[in-house]
Amino acid sequence: MSIAVRCIATGNYRDVLRVEHQEAAQLGPGQVLVELIAAPVHPADINAIEGRYGRHIPPPFTPGNEGVGRIITLGPGVPECLRGARVLLPYASGTWCTHSVLPYEVLHPVIFQELDDLQAAQALINPLTALRLLELAPARQGHAVVYNAANSAVGRCITTFAQARGLRAIALARDAQNLRHDADESLQIFADSDELTPQAIRNAAAGAPLALALNAVGGQSALRLAAALDDAGTHVTYGAMSRQPMKIPASLLIFRNIYFRGFWLNAWLSQASYESVQRDLRVVFEAMASGQLHLPVAAVYPLADVVEAVSHAQREHRGGKVLLVPS
Repeated sequence: MSIAVRCIATGNYRDVLRVEHQEAAQLGPGQVLVELIAAPVHPADINAIEGRYGRHIPPPFTPGNEGVGRIITLGPGVPECLRGARVLLPYASGTWCTHSVLPYEVLHPVIFQELDDLQAAQALINPLTALRLLELAPARQGHAVVYNAANSAVGRCITTFAQARGLRAIALARDAQNLRHDADESLQIFADSDELTPQAIRNAAAGAPLALALNAVGGQSALRLAAALDDAGTHVTYGAMSRQPMKIPASLLIFRNIYFRGFWLNAWLSQASYESVQRDLRVVFEAMASGQLHLPVAAVYPLADVVEAVSHAQREHRGGKVLLVPS
């Protein structure tokens, strides 16, 4: 018997989420039974429950876009060495449940046994997003990158991976006091407010080429990033936390040749090879295992308390991710 969170309709999470008991499914050839260890509550999960996410999921469905679990039962044709292995659950596979039946060939192993379960549960979406974002413009050692929402999980990952690449990181955050202040001068921190000028951002680059801006906020914050870029720079939007539209001045397009584009991890994962995903995950696992990358956890809730968990995940200044565990 397994337990799963089910979204029976789109709407307010308090009204549409149910915790249901389900019969265990039979394993077919090449399939394994994975027991959940932990799964995060992401803003995208909540948006899907409310029916406001870009990818519509028809109800009823089990929410959950990532997590970590352990293989406990093997179907026919599955190598015995996988029994007991800790693995990442596939993206958008409905991870808010105690057990999942999955083809073993799509699962990515957690390659460091010493890696904390709650860190491993967050290894896919935000760290891979940060790594892919840094590949969207020529940003080499000695260059600079500017980004907002620097206190977010993706923002923390961008800081870690940018510094590891020798980039000058210019981090904007609504609450700049909560950012990690490194002795390393490669990290410059600013409060993301109307008082911050594009020239101040350019000054923080200290003469380094500034060809990449990463936007998760929208509105005026997005415009600040774009105006600070070098001519022909790339401005990437991967989120819209403020829910404010981006109003792009024609001058940035015509006279500055700024290139605006978007990024969605789901689109990249849908065409990426298993090997390329595993290669990026190795970078993530190494950073986590070494302590270079640590994603804070605000609270852990059992699946049965999913309504309380989602409520907590929507608090401001919660200080980290909320995660679900079987019990």
